Amino acid sequence: MQTVTVLLSVYKGTNYLIELLDSILSQEGVKVDIFIRDDGSDQETTFKILEDYSGNTNIHCLYEKNLGAGASFVELLRMAPESEFYAFADQDDVWLPGKLRKAVDTLQKVETHDAPLLYFCNYNIIDGKGLIIQHGHERHLKITKQNALFESFAPGCSMVFNKNLLELVRTHLPDQPFIHDRWLFLSALFMGRVFVDDTPLLNYRLHDNNVVGCLTEKEKKKSFNRLLTPSSFSSSDYAKMLLSQYSQLLSDDDKVIISRMAVYKDRFSARCHIAFSPAYALAYGGVLRRVYWMLRILLKKV
Repeated sequence: MQTVTVLLSVYKGTNYLIELLDSILSQEGVKVDIFIRDDGSDQETTFKILEDYSGNTNIHCLYEKNLGAGASFVELLRMAPESEFYAFADQDDVWLPGKLRKAVDTLQKVETHDAPLLYFCNYNIIDGKGLIIQHGHERHLKITKQNALFESFAPGCSMVFNKNLLELVRTHLPDQPFIHDRWLFLSALFMGRVFVDDTPLLNYRLHDNNVVGCLTEKEKKKSFNRLLTPSSFSSSDYAKMLLSQYSQLLSDDDKVIISRMAVYKDRFSARCHIAFSPAYALAYGGVLRRVYWMLRILLKKV
């Protein structure tokens, strides 16, 4: 039975943490270890919840200073123990019983086991009471290296990856701030392989206290002001980090793709190429979504 180490950052996780931990411990067909980093919680309730689970030998807790969600997950990557596979978890979601087994089965079928591999699944969106408000995403993603540089497809909680990807990322961590799951995804795509599963295998909870919320399609359509809002972490910055961290490992073709995104804010020709070239076709969506992304690219907002 394969072991999956779940990396979980917790901060004031009083409302939904028990439901998450129980759903992880109930995973079928794999051995689960949960490696928890408490990110400076000051609530006694959080400590009590973690102490109640401390007798479980599959759960390991570290109580550390507050760094913020992104940096806390980066620390988990740095400190992660030896394991065959790894997964990220958010403190307020609910996993379906076959989530990890499906991921492990997918990754084990790959002949190049020494390659950095990443799997991610589809997910339902639930509200604070656990009611499903969106059943999965009917996207049928067509991911390319080009569209992956500005589109984001997979929240960390949907990911499972092998130790080769962990070791690669751990030795190529950027010096500047970055989002852990985005960096992991791009590293896997350019240096290894990424596998998509359209089956919803977790319930992503959307509520007022989310650090990063996944908007429903209905909410996205209502949020036209997002068009003019720049991304918190620019796609050009990630492109520059890829070139810096993997300069000796990238193919010449990949360097051309990444370099165009790295300079797109400074070069109108690069923006036009990314906005209008068929090579940068979106991974999913129709005409309206394409127009939306074309405008964001031309306005230098991605």
